[in-house]
Amino acid sequence: MADVIEHDRLFIGGRWVAPSGGDTIAVVSPHTEEVIGRVPHAGPADVDAAVAAARAAFDHGPWPRMSVHERIAVVLRIKDGLAARAPRLAALISAQNGSPVTWAATGQVMSAIATYGTTAGVGREFPFEEWRHGMGGPLLVRNEPVGVVAAVVPWNVPQFVTATKLAPALVSGCTVVLKASPETPLDAYLLAEVAEAAGLPAGVLNVLPADRETSAYLVAHPGVDKVAFTGSVAAGKAVMASAAENLHRVTLELGGKSAAVILADADLAQVVPALMAGSYMNNGQACIALTRVLVPESRYGEIAAALTAAVSALKVGDPLDPATQVGPLVTRRQQQRSLEYVRIALAEGATLLTGGGVPADRPKGWYVEPTLLGDVTNDMRIAREEVFGPVVCLIRYRDEEDAVRIANDSDFGLSGAVWAGDAEHGLDVARRIRTGTVNVNTMRVDFLGPFGGFKNSGIGREFGLEGLRAYVEPKTVYLPQSVQVPAPRRNTVRAAILQQTGDEVLDVRDDVTTRPVGPGLVRIRMRAASLCHSDVSGMNGTLALPTPFVPGHEGAGEVVETGDGVTHVAPGDRVVVCWMPPCGKCGSCKRGEGNLCLSGMADVTTPVFSSDGKPVFGFIGTGTFAEEIVVPGNAAVPLPDDVPFEVGALIGCGVTTGIGAALNTAKVAPGSRVAVIGCGGVGISVVQGARVAGAAVIVAVDPVAGRRGWALELGATHAASPEEFAALSAELTGGEGFDYVFEVVGKPATVRTGYDATRRGGTLCLVGVGARSDFPQINLAELVMHEKKLLPSFYGGTDVLESFARIIELWRAGEVDLEKMITHRVPLADANEAVRQMHTGEALRTVLTID
Repeated sequence: MADVIEHDRLFIGGRWVAPSGGDTIAVVSPHTEEVIGRVPHAGPADVDAAVAAARAAFDHGPWPRMSVHERIAVVLRIKDGLAARAPRLAALISAQNGSPVTWAATGQVMSAIATYGTTAGVGREFPFEEWRHGMGGPLLVRNEPVGVVAAVVPWNVPQFVTATKLAPALVSGCTVVLKASPETPLDAYLLAEVAEAAGLPAGVLNVLPADRETSAYLVAHPGVDKVAFTGSVAAGKAVMASAAENLHRVTLELGGKSAAVILADADLAQVVPALMAGSYMNNGQACIALTRVLVPESRYGEIAAALTAAVSALKVGDPLDPATQVGPLVTRRQQQRSLEYVRIALAEGATLLTGGGVPADRPKGWYVEPTLLGDVTNDMRIAREEVFGPVVCLIRYRDEEDAVRIANDSDFGLSGAVWAGDAEHGLDVARRIRTGTVNVNTMRVDFLGPFGGFKNSGIGREFGLEGLRAYVEPKTVYLPQSVQVPAPRRNTVRAAILQQTGDEVLDVRDDVTTRPVGPGLVRIRMRAASLCHSDVSGMNGTLALPTPFVPGHEGAGEVVETGDGVTHVAPGDRVVVCWMPPCGKCGSCKRGEGNLCLSGMADVTTPVFSSDGKPVFGFIGTGTFAEEIVVPGNAAVPLPDDVPFEVGALIGCGVTTGIGAALNTAKVAPGSRVAVIGCGGVGISVVQGARVAGAAVIVAVDPVAGRRGWALELGATHAASPEEFAALSAELTGGEGFDYVFEVVGKPATVRTGYDATRRGGTLCLVGVGARSDFPQINLAELVMHEKKLLPSFYGGTDVLESFARIIELWRAGEVDLEKMITHRVPLADANEAVRQMHTGEALRTVLTID
C-alpha cells in the first residue's frame, strides 16, 4: 500500500468520465498519516450528470424492465466479483479507515458479499405482483421500483453499508447514485469496476466521491426519488429536511448508544469475549457498538475487574497486521473527539479503569487506547452521546426494572444485548427494551431480519423482506369482475425434516408448505431422491447449515410450475436437480470450471419450506426429501426421456463427482494403476470412471466388506481393507506406489495413507470437500521433494452440465452401470431407514421413491 492510488475519473452513465472541476480528495492513512490515494472531488455539475444518467436508465433503459430473475443474476455476479477481490478489498478498506484487517475481512467485506446473496434470495420470493379479491372485483397489487436512489454511505463500513442500499435497490429495479465518503472513496472505485464487469447496464450505478456540500446537493436534487442515508443524527435530520422539499422517500440509519444488559446470573466466560467483539469492533467505530454496559450492583466489582483485564489485553497496532484488534481512528478529528469525551467523563465523576489516552508506542497515527470507564451514571454525556471510538462505560443498576429503565433512557434505539443465565429469561427482558435489534446471549447482525432504529437512530429498515420493501412503491390495479383471480395453488406436501443437527432422526410430516413460485423459480414434483454422504454431514453438524432443514440435494422429477423469466423448462418437463448449476458468465464458467461457480447456487440462508408456521430450510438450498420442491430455475436441468428418474437422481451429485474426478480432474491414463480409498457411492463412481479411462489396475479400499464387493462388481480389479492395503500395494506396484490415488473419505489418516501410496511423480486426488479440521498437513516441500501432484476435485472437475451429458452417454453405451449402484429403495415415509442403511454400510446408494 506504499504507492499512492490515483483515480482521475468518475463512474457516470456506465463510462469513466472526466470530472467537471479540478478539485481532488486526498485519502490519508490513519496509521501513517501519509497520503495513500487521490480521487476527483465530485461537484454539483457531476451530480447533475449522474442523476441524469440514473434517470435515463430508469425511465428508458432495460434495467427496471428486466425480469427479477435477470436482475438477480447480475447482482450475484457483483457478489462473486467482490468475493474474488475480497483480500484486496479488505486491505484497501483497512488502509483507508484503520479497520483491523482481520475484522475487515469479515465485518467489512464478507458482510457485504453476504448481503448481496441474501437480498437476491429475498428477491426471488418477493411478491412483486399479488392478486387479491377486492370489495368490488379483482385487484392486482404491483410492487414497482421506487426510481432513482441517492445512496449516501459513511466511512466506517463503506462496502457493507453500500451493499445494504445497493443490493435491494438493484433487485427491485431501481437505479442508483452512490455518494462515497471522502475518507474512504477508493473501495467505491473497485465496486464500480466489479459492477461494470458484471454486466450492469449503463447508468444503473453511478459513483461520486464527495463531501457534505455535494451530498446536500444530491439529496435535494429533484431528479431523485428516494434517499438512503447512513450517518450521524445531525446529518440525518438535515437529509430529511432537504428531502422533504421534494417529498423524497427516505431511509435513515443513524447513530446509537446501545446498552448491553448483564443480568445477575449471566456467565462471564460468555459475556466478556462477546463484549470485546460487540463493544470494540472496528475500533469502536460502529453504530451498533455496545457502549453502555449495564452491570448489577451485586456483581459490579467482579464484572468491572474481568472487563478491565480483557480491554487492557486488546492488541493495538497497525491495521494491516492480522494480529491487531484495535487500530487507529479514521481521522485526527475522531481521535480528538474520543479523547475529549474521556476528559468530560472524568470531569463529571467517572472512573478510568483502563486506557483513556494515546498509546505510548504510537506517536504517529490517530490511535486511542481501548478505554473502559467505571462509575458512570446515565445522565453523564458519555452515556448519552455517541462517541464513535473505543470508549465504553459501565453503569450500575439495582434490579431488572432499573436495568430496563436505564437501557430505554436514551435518545437512541438502534441495537442492544441481554446476557442471562437462562436465554428465555433474557428474551423476556429483551422484549422490554425499545430498540431496533436486541441480541440475547450472542452478538450478531442477521441479514434476513429487519435492521434499523427507534427514536433518533433512524427511520425505515434494511435487510430481509422489510429492506426490499423500502425500494418499491405499491400500485393497485382495479379490474372488472370478468377477470378471474388465479386460484392459489395447494402447496402442502410431505417432507422429511431434520429439526436439529446431531440427532440424525428425520421427522416425516405431511403438513410442510413450499415457498411460492416467484420470478426465476421452478416447482418440481419429485419422483426420486438419493441420500448422499454430504446429507449425513449436514445432519451430524459437520457441515454448518441452518436448521431445521429438509435433507437431500440429489433428485429428479417433473416440472409443475415455472416463474417469470424461466424459459428453458416448462410444466411437464423431466428434470434432474443440480444443486450448484453454472451461471455461464462468471470467471469460473468462462475458464470451463462451472463446477466451481457459486453464482447459480441456491441461497442456503433462505427458507424454502415452512412447517407449523416456522421457516424450514432446504439442504444446500434444495431439499429433495420432499414431494415437491421450489428451486431456482437454473437448478432444473432437462433429463432425457430415456433416463429413469432414479438414475437421474444419482447423476445430480455423487456419480458426477466420482466419475468426473477420474475423467476430468486427474485424467486417468490408459494402462495406469489406480487406488480408490473410500468406496461409498462417490468412491465406486471413481472406480467406474477409472475403468472407462482404461486403467489396468484398480484397487478399492474400504473397511466394509459389502462395499468392497460392490466395487469389484463395478470395475475394481482388486479390493482390500485398510489393514490389507499396504501389503497389496507393495505386491501390485513393487513398492513404487500407484499412478493415481483417489482419497474420498476426507480424513487426515486416509489422506496421509493416500499420499504415501502415490508413486513419485504420481497424482493424489482429493475428491469432494471434508470438514476444515480434516485437511491433512501435507506441505509444499513434501510435494516438491517427492514430485507428487495434489489435485482437489469438486463436483465433477468441469462444467457440471457437460458432466451430466457425458455420464448419460456413458450410461447409454453401457460403459457405466448406475442401476447396479442402487442397492436399496424405500418410500419417502421411510426416510429414516435410508439414513440407517447409509450408516451401517449395508447400502451403496438408497433411492427414495416418491409417488
